[in-house]
Amino acid sequence: MTTPSLILGYSILIALALRKLWFSVLICMLWGAWALHLLLDQIGNEPLITAQKIGCIGSTVPYILIGSALCTAMLCIIFIYRRP
Repeated sequence: MTTPSLILGYSILIALALRKLWFSVLICMLWGAWALHLLLDQIGNEPLITAQKIGCIGSTVPYILIGSALCTAMLCIIFIYRRP
């Protein structure tokens, strides 16, 4: 995994620990920007080159879907258990 992916992954854990809605929304927006960057890089370059850069052998679609699922789960958990 690349450095931005690791930072965003750990930031999800921090957001779950803090249970702050706006911090979680910010993390989701950053994940979206990172996924958009990967998608545009894949469109502009050969998909295999992009996948190898982020540490995957295959397509970046599963990586983007897993990131989206993590953000969705994080927001659902925050909505249920958030602090005032």
